Amino acid sequence: MAGLGYKDFTAGAVLTAAQVDGYLMEQAVMNFAGTAARGSALSSVQAAGMMAHVGGGTVTVYDGSAWQQVYPNTPGLVYVAGTAFSAVSSVSVNNCFSATYENYVYIGHVACTTQAQVGLRLRVSGTDNSTAGNYLWGGAYTRWVTSATVAGEHSSTTATSFPLTDADGNFSFFEGKLFSPFASRLTGFNNVQAYNQGGSLNDGYWEAFAGSMTVTTSYTGFTIFPASGNISGSISIYGLRNS
Repeated sequence: MAGLGYKDFTAGAVLTAAQVDGYLMEQAVMNFAGTAARGSALSSVQAAGMMAHVGGGTVTVYDGSAWQQVYPNTPGLVYVAGTAFSAVSSVSVNNCFSATYENYVYIGHVACTTQAQVGLRLRVSGTDNSTAGNYLWGGAYTRWVTSATVAGEHSSTTATSFPLTDADGNFSFFEGKLFSPFASRLTGFNNVQAYNQGGSLNDGYWEAFAGSMTVTTSYTGFTIFPASGNISGSISIYGLRNS
């Protein structure tokens, strides 16, 4: 049965067994050694709103059909690593990929001292994979200018990196995903970016890319770098939980 809510007990009132159950037992955070002990004790009386501690610091609540974990909180998107950088020719993030997460999300912004494409290379043991043809990708773009909108596409089968964004003195913004970078199978990639070029808000691009590696290397990090000039900005990486 469900808990009875709140009751203000008065001095001298008779406390019945039903009141103990409804106001105390069914609304307490009960303590069990584990989920098996919880199930054995509560299977015939569990009701929506019941709370139980099942050992190891885990608190659960019964939602009417199943026990749900409420503490510790387990978000689907978990911060793994990040860095800010200023006036550098490249920036590497090491040991951000592991068996803990299969897939990863990244988000960031970057400005460059020259107008240049900024690429992303995967790396392991402190060494980038810069082999031509290991990165296959394709994508489409829309350019808005004062007088017209232009659309087109890009692709490469000989690239030495994935395209992250184009950049100049303005900040460009990007976000994307890396699929299975740590697993010993082909790593997938997708990315979207937006930037204004030449300091003009009336001349900008939106671009989307997707691709994959041609090798099954297990990677633990990545490097971002401009084709020319130096970059400033930041990037953050998050792991995606499978369950």
